[in-house]
Amino acid sequence: MGIDTTSGQAYSHTNRMYILYEVISYSGGAFVYTEWRGYADPPYTTWTTGTFQPGGTTETGGYPRLAQSIVVGSDGTVYYAWDRVPNAGSTGSTQLISKSIDGGATWSAAVAMSSTTLLTDFGTSTKIAPQDTRGIALLPPLGVDTSGGAYNGRLYTAYTDYHSGVTSGNDVDVYVKRSTDGGGTWSTVATFAGTAGGTSQFEPTLTVDQSSGVVTVVWYDTSSDTANNRHTQVYYSQSTDGGTTWSVQALVTDSGANFSNAVNYSDLNSTDVRSVTTLHHYQYGEYMGVSAVAGKVWTAWTDSRNLYPADNGKLEFEDIAVATIADTCPWPGAPVITAVADADPCLASGVTVTYNPGSGALTHNLLKDGLVVVAGYASGTAYVPGDALSHIYVVQAANTCGTANSAGVAGTDAATGAPPAPAISSVTDVSPCASSGVSVTYTNGGVGSNCNAQTAIYNSTYQTPACTLGGRSCDTGMNLVECGYTWESKYPNTINAACADGTAETSCHSAGNNYESVDQLSIATNDNTCLAVGKAVTVTARVWCTSSSTDRVAIYYTNIVPVSGDATWTSLGTATCGATGFVTRTYTTTLTGSPGVQAVRAEIAGAAITSSCQTTARSDKDDLVFTVITPPSTLSDNLLKDGSVVVTGYTSGTTYNPGDNSSHTYVVQAVNGSCTTNSTGMAGTDANNAPGAPTINSVTDVSPCAQSGIAVYYTAGSPAGSSYNLLNEGGTVWTGYTSGTTYNPGNTSSHTYY
Repeated sequence: MGIDTTSGQAYSHTNRMYILYEVISYSGGAFVYTEWRGYADPPYTTWTTGTFQPGGTTETGGYPRLAQSIVVGSDGTVYYAWDRVPNAGSTGSTQLISKSIDGGATWSAAVAMSSTTLLTDFGTSTKIAPQDTRGIALLPPLGVDTSGGAYNGRLYTAYTDYHSGVTSGNDVDVYVKRSTDGGGTWSTVATFAGTAGGTSQFEPTLTVDQSSGVVTVVWYDTSSDTANNRHTQVYYSQSTDGGTTWSVQALVTDSGANFSNAVNYSDLNSTDVRSVTTLHHYQYGEYMGVSAVAGKVWTAWTDSRNLYPADNGKLEFEDIAVATIADTCPWPGAPVITAVADADPCLASGVTVTYNPGSGALTHNLLKDGLVVVAGYASGTAYVPGDALSHIYVVQAANTCGTANSAGVAGTDAATGAPPAPAISSVTDVSPCASSGVSVTYTNGGVGSNCNAQTAIYNSTYQTPACTLGGRSCDTGMNLVECGYTWESKYPNTINAACADGTAETSCHSAGNNYESVDQLSIATNDNTCLAVGKAVTVTARVWCTSSSTDRVAIYYTNIVPVSGDATWTSLGTATCGATGFVTRTYTTTLTGSPGVQAVRAEIAGAAITSSCQTTARSDKDDLVFTVITPPSTLSDNLLKDGSVVVTGYTSGTTYNPGDNSSHTYVVQAVNGSCTTNSTGMAGTDANNAPGAPTINSVTDVSPCAQSGIAVYYTAGSPAGSSYNLLNEGGTVWTGYTSGTTYNPGNTSSHTYY
């Protein structure tokens, strides 16, 4: 049995439980052994079961197929290891592995991890002295590293085979193999031959401590009984470097103080123990147990010390012994995260994770959604996730012994507050003849650099195409979701892979065949501004229809994207295709809910659509996740002069008086709460080119004896004018007047001259 504890990874089926088992039937006078698989999601009341078909071929035959191990990788990939004996009467067996990336629905072709040519499960060759009636099985235990450390993703298995050069007898060893490519190829990394030659090491099991990646292998061992090879103890070894090196084989079995026989071995050999053939014919069986968490290892095995050498009166019972393998290495304490903060809510500048360090740690790492993203992370340092999604951050303390993780804390690099930049069109001197100020004319930001059209890419967190930055639109393009079912890249392209396509979509129009499919999905604001709460939007789906009347298209919207399972969808509309081939359908709605990620779904089916996850065999569903920002609240602008705010709440074209005649650089600043965005600066001057006032020195009658005019004598002001006019009683009577020139007013009356 295995369970998927991952979330938001490429192949996650969070909390899905997997089982694999053997069904033995009797047909035609012979036994038939068939492997079956099953899986269920919480609350585990309904199970999907069927024959196990690696590579599409049912694993069945006339000789045992023995189920053994299921593990789930950190990306949600499910791995299954089992043992196959090809035919009755044959010798040898093969230990195989297959994997599933679609939650157990389909499985890859089997790959051989290891094989034996002379040992056959429970065959005569496997009836070594300590297991002389039962014989040993060659079941392959399986472990996978999901620690997020340097060896994350490595797979390990172990099995029993003859010692090198040996072809019969008791001299069998434990072999450990490793895969660094997801189970595609395997290499031997350890051989445990016991502490005395010629003895038996058998029935291994193993585990990976997911807090550190440390691998522990445990096995039965007769090294203490070189004379008869019957006394069995439990040994273990560990690797802290991904299987490259291993610790010295060490004894687990104790002195027996908790048993009626205080000896340090078990013995279930048929010569030594009465009634083995009737009561104890399974002897040690073929299963041991081992588990490791945070540096502590527990193992369990079959133990005979209550019935041998002297029995306790209950000969029908062996016991299950349990021991803790001591770990003397000082592991670090777990750090404590005190805050995950958006470094700047106005910009995509990252998050800061502040923490109290783990005791005994030599360094700390930052994990995002279970994977190390910064090695040697210092508290409070900004980390840029590259999107505006919510992530779970963990701080991992590490030393030479292992690691210890803090509790996870969610955080978001929101970057939704910065308003679009204004654009200045002119800075104008209101009056070049007076110090009366300048006016700055501008337009408010429209699309802006933080509100571009976005092209979606596949996002492993949501398992759909997604736009993780805010924009005015989000579009899958034609390549991400084209076709349906397994013809579709990253099938099924629905949130958390929770809604499967119809299984009859076995080809695609791109291959020259006529099958329904959603090929493109987009969303855009109607006013070309950012996707924000309260904005009217248009959702467009481009689909391939095989029937104008039978095929139907539906569009859905949700303002909450769940971390597991399918979303709760609101229908925007359903319609028949109305044509064959490419058909486009559009619907409008208004974005609701809260800022963050939201989604739309397009669905096509060759029948009436009755739900957002139609089960019709010919149907295709695809989702698009997009980012919704906080509605801009700007809605004020400031005027800056030479970098300093001089007017708050400035309006385009309003007069501002700088108080001097110097050139200054003016900037308009858009304001959205605490977030601001500046325009490009533009220079402007309040020039004041007016001449200085002249001074009249005298007004002289040219001839007091005749009405021959007057002469006005004046001194130019500073700065001097380029020309001067003569005014009589406020009216201009001479343009281009020169000091002392005779002017005849045409009468003898007194006048005031300027």
